[in-house]
Amino acid sequence: MVIFSTILSGVLIFVLGQIFLKIILEPIQNLKKTISNISHCLIHDYVVFQNSDMTEKIEIKEAKKRLRDLSARLNSDHQQIPFYEKFHKWFKLPIINNIYQASDKLHLLFNMIESKQADKHDYIDLLRKQASDLLDIHLPDKEPMSIIQLKENIRELRG
Repeated sequence: MVIFSTILSGVLIFVLGQIFLKIILEPIQNLKKTISNISHCLIHDYVVFQNSDMTEKIEIKEAKKRLRDLSARLNSDHQQIPFYEKFHKWFKLPIINNIYQASDKLHLLFNMIESKQADKHDYIDLLRKQASDLLDIHLPDKEPMSIIQLKENIRELRG
């Protein structure tokens, strides 16, 4: 009888552990991975966002697709986590309102990339910064150098 109860309790603990893993931990890891991918996109594709007038159409299309997909995935990933309000503090996840707002900012950024507005670059910077703040993503302090700054630095190095 003792052996049977030991085996039964071991199986029960294993099953409960697997349920916790599949229902709680894996969705949390998926959300964290999505936030990480958003961070990568905001940093890696920044040049494409800011120079969309001079960048190849296929590169713009790919960057926009990544941004749109990540915006949608951000919303869907957090909805897979049961009791999100309780777990977000434990796992240092953004609050639900920040997720919704960040998704909206990313969607606005997606729409702004090929805009013809004169001040679109300011909006792109603002939306990028707001989305990163909402998701607690660190962006580099220094943005890429302009061509003029780059040429001046080269001249200085040549002496």
